Amino acid sequence: MTMMMVQPELAAGSTTDPAPILAEFCRTYQFEGVADRVVLTTTDSQGQEQSLEIVLQRTTTDTGTLTRIDFPEVSFYHTQGVLTAERAGERNHAVVYLNESAGDFLEALAAVAPAWPMPQLWVVQDDGSVIDPALGRIMFTAADVRDTEILLTGSSSAGTVTLVIDPETHRGLWFGADLRDGKIRCDYSRIQREDPASWAITTQGRLVVSRLAQLALSGPPISVGETLNDLDLLTPDYEGISLSELQSIEQVRRSGPWVVLLILKADADQTVFDLAGAVASGLWSGSAREIAALNENDVLRYWLGHRTILVAVTPDLDILPARMDSIASRAPIGVPMLVSTEPEHTLDRLETESSLVAVLVDPHRTVGAVVSIETAETGISAVLDAMRSYTRKDAGEEPEGPLVGSD
Repeated sequence: MTMMMVQPELAAGSTTDPAPILAEFCRTYQFEGVADRVVLTTTDSQGQEQSLEIVLQRTTTDTGTLTRIDFPEVSFYHTQGVLTAERAGERNHAVVYLNESAGDFLEALAAVAPAWPMPQLWVVQDDGSVIDPALGRIMFTAADVRDTEILLTGSSSAGTVTLVIDPETHRGLWFGADLRDGKIRCDYSRIQREDPASWAITTQGRLVVSRLAQLALSGPPISVGETLNDLDLLTPDYEGISLSELQSIEQVRRSGPWVVLLILKADADQTVFDLAGAVASGLWSGSAREIAALNENDVLRYWLGHRTILVAVTPDLDILPARMDSIASRAPIGVPMLVSTEPEHTLDRLETESSLVAVLVDPHRTVGAVVSIETAETGISAVLDAMRSYTRKDAGEEPEGPLVGSD
């Protein structure tokens, strides 16, 4: 059904009641949706300007209202009381923010981002005013009709405001506010609206965080030859241990040059934990067989020595005992497991969608290989191939005792 709207008849150069113009402005966005590029410029009391570009898209479907906002660094998507967010631009594919009890859009956004004037979301109140997320209640008192624009002027408790409307489209051209401590101006340009089906921010296969700050950009992808961060890890007994401390343990050091970090999400399916167990077992037996078959002077015996550690990554800053017990209970039998609360140093830096990744680290924390693991057979083969490729003794002295695989 097509909704008929009564257009206010306006004569250029006249000053008229702003109420019908404001009502038409609000109805246009309500029924036609929003697809605007917003240039937000703030000027402080010293005359210093700062500008920010925002893309705001909003539409109503059979399932409810969908809203997408793209800032230069963060994108938000809201529907049915659920707010998701991810890094924009240099995207952090591994991590996503999720709030499943966010409330309505403005309430949800106010909790995580600074408010700015959003005339596109105004609804006319019974007294003729509108409520803006940044400026509060605004009452317009005059309308100046011109050939190419309509100026609505009014005030709020924060200061005086001006809304300039295109008389043909009934959409905003710009909005300004003179405040006690500076000025705000928003310039609007319509854009081609993207398919709303593409607005959603998926959480599938990603680490879900509850604090927006946890979307911080990760470093560059972990690559062969770099020195890995000295990871701060936790044992299931809440004892802290760094990667370098782990490598200095005598039993680990004597196992060989490599620590094989099997990295996965703490909330991964049990099948992923089972896959990690199969890989750890296969690496031990495979390397042990090869070492036993080699001449005792063959340098490859050294490079097949390793210790496998499972690293379960969680964004939880404070891990409660029940949570730690749940993670530890899923670890494969016989495979040491540690917990990382620093996804920005681990999962975020892995350029892969694989649920399990092996990172080989030598005694100097130099990365020898990064292996995405889909199946136990291919994972074991790829990690052993990486070990075999090292035939020089540049990762430290050989252990004093006989070499075996991880035990």
